[in-house]
Amino acid sequence: MKHFEFKSKSEDGLTLYFQGWEPDRRKKGVICLVHGIGEHSGRYEHLAERLVKDHFALISFDLRGHGNSEGQKGYIPSYNAVMKDISLLIKEAKKRYPGLSLFLYGHSLGGSLVLYYILTNENGLKGVIATDPDLGLAFEPPKWKKFMARALNRIYPSLSMATGLNTDHLCKNPEVVRKYLNDPLVHDRITPRLFVEMQDAAKWVVKHGADVNIPVLVMHGARDHITSSEKSREFADKVKKELSTYKLWQGCFHEIHNEPEKNEVFNYTIKWIKAHNKR
Repeated sequence: MKHFEFKSKSEDGLTLYFQGWEPDRRKKGVICLVHGIGEHSGRYEHLAERLVKDHFALISFDLRGHGNSEGQKGYIPSYNAVMKDISLLIKEAKKRYPGLSLFLYGHSLGGSLVLYYILTNENGLKGVIATDPDLGLAFEPPKWKKFMARALNRIYPSLSMATGLNTDHLCKNPEVVRKYLNDPLVHDRITPRLFVEMQDAAKWVVKHGADVNIPVLVMHGARDHITSSEKSREFADKVKKELSTYKLWQGCFHEIHNEPEKNEVFNYTIKWIKAHNKR
């Protein structure tokens, strides 16, 4: 397996960090991955290793304000700016792997982003995978917090606040949680702009599920206390039946790719990719 790194400029001038993993020889296709809030692309190396065994490459980047990329932690000017960043990821993948099938994969916030992307951009993708996408929280924030976030979004959109994430809800593996807490590239920041954009985009994506025109695999942990599995199912049910696959992983928390059942998750995902790579 070969690992590579490079940097590229976003449309508005930020330096974004990219990395990827690829088989030494024959490649069947490429997965473009978008990570979740507060984390970074390096947390998916074990998924990349599994994909490489089946001759698929994985290329990813650290979202603006995350990991090794530039930008204020937890802040985005708009979802549209991040859509352009994802377009850059896909452009880089096409340049590096001309002629190969491309799949877009996103987790949590990344899941919301990739679903929003395929609904708003021409993409030439073979399919999209969203794991535990943020299409709604698994809990209802107090009304005053939502009101304050929208008020601050108008007057101080870049105000940095703690996400309040309960890391015990990430997965059942305490070693993964320990590494997350001690990872210098992980942060716990969010801003009113990102919070409001996430909420509004989530509602919009669920509402427009019927407009999806490429195959979609949506997977969710049944015991996810961070993002809503019910909203994932609602979205998947709106997608045309022949394009939609929904998988609920019983007993799993938010990061299904880090659970003790992760090999089952990987096998299921790769089987779906192979099935749609032939079309």
